Amino acid sequence: MAEHPPFLTVGPSDANKRHSACVFAILVCMAALRREEDWVLLGQSGYSVAAITEQVERICNSEKFDNSDGLRRNLAFLVNEALSGRVPTAADINKEFKGKGTYAFVTTGRVRTKLKDYYATSRGKRDEIQLFLLPKSYIIVARRNAAESWGEDIPPKAYILEPADNSENPGGVTVRGKIHSLDPDLRVWLVVRDADGVYYLQGRISRRSPTFQMTTRTGRMQTGQHEGGVFEILLVSADAEADYQFHGNMPRCDEGFGQKLPEDTFVLASIKVVRRDIPQRNFRRGRVLPAPNA
Repeated sequence: MAEHPPFLTVGPSDANKRHSACVFAILVCMAALRREEDWVLLGQSGYSVAAITEQVERICNSEKFDNSDGLRRNLAFLVNEALSGRVPTAADINKEFKGKGTYAFVTTGRVRTKLKDYYATSRGKRDEIQLFLLPKSYIIVARRNAAESWGEDIPPKAYILEPADNSENPGGVTVRGKIHSLDPDLRVWLVVRDADGVYYLQGRISRRSPTFQMTTRTGRMQTGQHEGGVFEILLVSADAEADYQFHGNMPRCDEGFGQKLPEDTFVLASIKVVRRDIPQRNFRRGRVLPAPNA
């Protein structure tokens, strides 16, 4: 009788089936990695377990995985298996989640699609760690984002030049700035956030010129109504989906956008201003007092 490798046994035992499935999965993984030279196994990626775990949490908390608790748990399971050096099979996934039949194939296919959708967003494009579920397998791999990093050592993509940060301004504030080397597919909006954390859209900035100027409104225009209030002026980038949401809100912008911006937005620059409509007067002498800290 011909000799067999030590990890295989003759006969249709469950162990033989499992080992055969593992060997097949490894062969598929090796073939896929040869086609995708940039991708590596998680254990060979050079990233710490904490960094990969943080990336998984970031993905699971994104809008792409909203209302998908099963997909989040499935992704976490696949990542844990990869970090442990194990190659999961369909039987392992079905057993873990009490699935039957094609459950593993269908569910991991949805996870694969969700991962691609997430990394297609402006937020995902900025992530340093990119995770990918290899085709025809249940193996999670990783690669470093080849695009420009958005770390602290990279200068901002846009700037607010005026007014100065923490300056005092009336209700209508003229904002001047410059947009520099930003992805042409992104749209830029000016947004004001009040003390309650509510965002108010001011308008979309044209990118025909690198410099821009736009008048914003901090609070109601009635003089003195928001005297002394602190407002934050933000310059944000938005992808097509977020830009669509912003446009839909513009007809009712007085009501505010809410306390959370769309998922695929990024704050390029921000400053804080103090609303100051009424000059501080010494009424007895009839002269204007200097502003605090002047």
